[in-house]
Amino acid sequence: MFNCNCCYICIANEMLYHMKSLKPLVILILAVLTIAPFMQSCKKGDGDPFFSIYSRKARVAGDWKISKLTDNVAYGKITIETTYDGNKKQEVTTVHDSIIHVTNPTPHDSTFDYITKQTWTGSVAYTFEKKGTYDILENFTNDTTMEKFTAEEKGLWYFTGGGKNSGFKYKELLGLQMQSYVYNPDGSASYTITGIGDNDQEIYEIYELKNNEIILKVETEETINTLKITHTLELTLSPR
Repeated sequence: MFNCNCCYICIANEMLYHMKSLKPLVILILAVLTIAPFMQSCKKGDGDPFFSIYSRKARVAGDWKISKLTDNVAYGKITIETTYDGNKKQEVTTVHDSIIHVTNPTPHDSTFDYITKQTWTGSVAYTFEKKGTYDILENFTNDTTMEKFTAEEKGLWYFTGGGKNSGFKYKELLGLQMQSYVYNPDGSASYTITGIGDNDQEIYEIYELKNNEIILKVETEETINTLKITHTLELTLSPR
């Protein structure tokens, strides 16, 4: 005789089996959907990791050193190029000029460059405190004259970006607001600069923010009294 109760019991057991097998998958999907917004929020800069268990503030805070730097400033007929590999710093200044030759039958001009080069050996150390203060300490020796200097800058650091027309997400830019700068040249009197307000701040694009590496970039162009000034910089910070 056909037993309907047994059939219902079998169907119920089969459904219960499938529900149990699907439970881990459902939990995994719900977990991914829950943490996905947080995972995406960790990635701000183009070179950032997709996910980090550390907050952006925790990744910035700590002791760092410049391991690589390229800097280019151009204004008028002058170009200043600086490179640094964590030990050797080189600064090349080029002045572009021309001479007008008044000759027969056709006047003409010729261009040439005055180039000066200086190199130093030394280090640049950064400390970012979680409370929002920073300290930058430079220590260099001129490779030609053997003159030494130290310089220390202190101030406040913060995240910025996210303005309506800025083109950057919030926490994608790093602001440094200098409060004091002390320069101590070897054998000469030191001098101190005190920062006041927004005129003494620098804004960097955080291209990459990892636990073991930070890459900052600057690309600006401004005109002051018809003089156009362009500035491009990329520096890499590594743990000390």
